Amino acid sequence: KARSVSFKEISEHPTLNTNCYLNLRSTCNINGTKLLSSNGNECLEFSISIGGKPFVVLQQNTGTNWLFGNYDLRKENISGVECLSFENNGITIVNWKGKTGEYIIVGDLDKREIEKVVLSLL
Repeated sequence: KARSVSFKEISEHPTLNTNCYLNLRSTCNINGTKLLSSNGNECLEFSISIGGKPFVVLQQNTGTNWLFGNYDLRKENISGVECLSFENNGITIVNWKGKTGEYIIVGDLDKREIEKVVLSLL
């Protein structure tokens, strides 16, 4: 289940943190925010762009693990942050743990753009 949410709704949510939204807003263009729910788990989906390139950032609570199916994940160090990543058909997926949640970037971004987002969410 997915529904669009405002900053006010995020700030009033009992478990989700607004720091992600505020930090992303300072480095990227946020085009929309959705609250995704499945089997009692919730996460935020931010539709974002950097320099006109669209991508998505997903945030869920710290301690909640993402499932990646059968993809071969590689460990990667991005400016001192341990990340898991993989590429599929020109799309890069990067996962890391920040102070306020677990994050995933999904999009066709270069290393500099990925680093900018990862560092903004620490």
